[in-house]
Amino acid sequence: FYEFPSPDETFTSSNTTLVVTSSSDDEEKEYRHIPLYAPSNETVLALISPPGLHGGYRNQIMKFLAFVTYALKHDIKYIMLDSLLCATPNQVTSVPEFLPFSSLYDIDHWNTFDGLLPQLVDYLESSN
Repeated sequence: FYEFPSPDETFTSSNTTLVVTSSSDDEEKEYRHIPLYAPSNETVLALISPPGLHGGYRNQIMKFLAFVTYALKHDIKYIMLDSLLCATPNQVTSVPEFLPFSSLYDIDHWNTFDGLLPQLVDYLESSN
């Protein structure tokens, strides 16, 4: 069901954070979900510009639902999780800060609806 990046990576988990350590470069990547990647021959929908989902909380949810609806109507099975950022106002600078979608929503649960909803997938540089 889940496709892991490569066999040379180790996974350790503590509550909601999954730490991935590659033996090739010892670089740690932190996920709040089990990493999932789209097959290289599939179309992946991403929110490029403007970056992030802007507006109040309800407006951001409506924009996200419109994004999912677009994917469903166009038979796109994957959405790039890294492109989904939720804006939150910064009271000091008035410039919005962005939170990763995975820090607010249960990505693993969402991805259990494979076939009904587009899968939220991580970026994999080698599959450009």
